[in-house]
Amino acid sequence: MKFNEPVRPAGIGRKQVAFDLNRNPSAFTIVEEQGNNHTDPESNEAQNTATLAQADAHARAIAYSAANATASANQNDIWSTQSIQQWTHTGSNLSDSQSYIKWANPDPDNLSNIRSPLAYVDSEDPTIIRVNRSGWYMVSVNFYQGDHSLNNHRNELTVVSSDSPDTTTAKTRIESHGYPSLSLCQLVPVPGYFTTDIPVPNEPQDVHNPGLQTVYLIGPHSGNITITPANSYASIQIVWLRPFEANFFYNGA
Repeated sequence: MKFNEPVRPAGIGRKQVAFDLNRNPSAFTIVEEQGNNHTDPESNEAQNTATLAQADAHARAIAYSAANATASANQNDIWSTQSIQQWTHTGSNLSDSQSYIKWANPDPDNLSNIRSPLAYVDSEDPTIIRVNRSGWYMVSVNFYQGDHSLNNHRNELTVVSSDSPDTTTAKTRIESHGYPSLSLCQLVPVPGYFTTDIPVPNEPQDVHNPGLQTVYLIGPHSGNITITPANSYASIQIVWLRPFEANFFYNGA
């Protein structure tokens, strides 16, 4: 054998030494060594098959990479908190009264909260949860009012876009026979729409990012209610679903 000549196991005889040249055969070199030339149709077909196989593998790898990049850019981000701070709900014996759930800020280190760059509690108005992406949100809220018994009183809970409280959204309602506990899951557009069906983006913008607010309503009731983390409980989870379309009309019915 010649010095430094590539040798395959089938060609090694007694007292012969094969040197590792770091030349591992590929699909291309294998078909070339099968006697490939332009006049050998069988060899050309084999090489074409090998080339097609490698091209298909590269195409699959590129498509998988592109799909991962798209999924990362449009993933359904999640954020949540169950940390609240004290606020007073001022009642009225003549009409409905409402207040906004006031979320804790700064948020205590609670392992039940989901941290993400999607949202944060506004430092100036902790009733607002600011979001960094406009779009449609799936919002789940739970609220238990444990300060005052409200027998035979109507209680409602809803979530609105902070820059468009007129947007019609779903709500939960109970006639309380004790301490009310309400749960709600609904879709909320951020930013929202005005009563004239004009989307907020066509109006002057607020200096802050848009956000979400949770509204607690009580039917005619005299006296104030003091809601604290010790006597009451609230939690909220939000999931970003899709981008916001300015020309999309939302019918709350």
